[in-house]
Amino acid sequence: MKNFYLIDYLKENYPIDKELLDALKWQLDGRIYHYGYQFKGPSEECKNEPKIETIKENLKDILRYCKGLFKAYPVNDKPKLLSFAYFTYNDELENIGFNVFLPPWIRQFVRGYPPKHIKKIINYLKSFLMAKNFNEIIGPEFLNKIIEAEEILKRFYIKNDFKALCVHADMPFFENWNIKIFRKMNRPSFILLHGLTQHYENINDNRSNYLVVWGEKIKENYINAGVDSKKVFVSGHPYYKEFNLKDLKFDLGNILVLGYPSISWHCDSMGVNLFDRGISILYLYSIQKTLEKLGVKYVTLKLHPSENTEWYKGYIDNDFYKIEIKPLKNLFNQSSLVIGNSSTSILESIYCGINYIVYEPSVNDYAWGSKYRLVNPFDGSDSRVPVAKNEAELLYILKNKIKIDSSVFNDYIKTPFDISFMKKLILKD
Repeated sequence: MKNFYLIDYLKENYPIDKELLDALKWQLDGRIYHYGYQFKGPSEECKNEPKIETIKENLKDILRYCKGLFKAYPVNDKPKLLSFAYFTYNDELENIGFNVFLPPWIRQFVRGYPPKHIKKIINYLKSFLMAKNFNEIIGPEFLNKIIEAEEILKRFYIKNDFKALCVHADMPFFENWNIKIFRKMNRPSFILLHGLTQHYENINDNRSNYLVVWGEKIKENYINAGVDSKKVFVSGHPYYKEFNLKDLKFDLGNILVLGYPSISWHCDSMGVNLFDRGISILYLYSIQKTLEKLGVKYVTLKLHPSENTEWYKGYIDNDFYKIEIKPLKNLFNQSSLVIGNSSTSILESIYCGINYIVYEPSVNDYAWGSKYRLVNPFDGSDSRVPVAKNEAELLYILKNKIKIDSSVFNDYIKTPFDISFMKKLILKD
């Protein structure tokens, strides 16, 4: 019990298949640690309680279903694969010669796909995971149902000759579980990176056969964390076809602040990492205090999509922080400076020509309230990326307008984008 982590205790002391428990870990962590109304949907809320949002979604589903009656996946000789990846990866996979299907656990409205018996078993698993408690999820009835469903899915995948599986992550249940199914079928799986991580390790993001990342520096970080170099490939990012070095805008006139998100409710290979949600508020107080010294009267605040804006409004100065719900890209285009913590947004900000100040209050390079050390480019080890680790350093960067060297972008996102290597990896057998 060195980590005092419940899931580890179950692995060591309960007769539950370890691979199955690993697949369910994300859901089980959510039952225990995803609490508090700083989240939009904390685990305290009853999942069966009807809401206006749910009713709206159901009405939208009816419309999508009607449209789906006239839509079908193309029938052609291209090799088929399943892909649930972010951005435009699926389009890019089509461009290199694949017939791309969404996995059956993703809500979709296409005539005849997935077949009714597959929909039925997937919907059962989803409903159970959504509504049932911890004991019921690890109970023999549900575990046996997963084993039964695995055989049904395996037959479906083989019958339709899906050559590979692509997902954006390997922690959520369906992604994790299906990576394991494809491994048993001796067919490859890929994780197509969806963002920079705040913590590199060799368990999460390492369950698939291959890990596809955006840039050489990201690849280097994963290898240094223990991931096999032979499985990590660099593709670039489908949104960024080219990048030219630029002098970044740095002005206090229209500042965008990105909140310090309290989203680390799932635990990783290091066990429990509970987040003090008070830090999310303290972070904003600290930035406000510093900016007011420079005469800034108000800023735009963008929170993580998983967070509850109404909860924040009860704690922050709503005259200073104007919470905005527009897409982040729109906000970058209208901003003159961005302040945030370790986030993929640093790359989007640079691409849009806006300076990003990394503000990571930390002690001995350990982020506030975390057992993780900061990682590059957020730890100050790269002189091209100024990092403020306290209010004094933040004030110094602001006063002196110390900018990021935009050349760092090329280390983290290769251009041009290219995933042609995936075809060779998938069809090599």
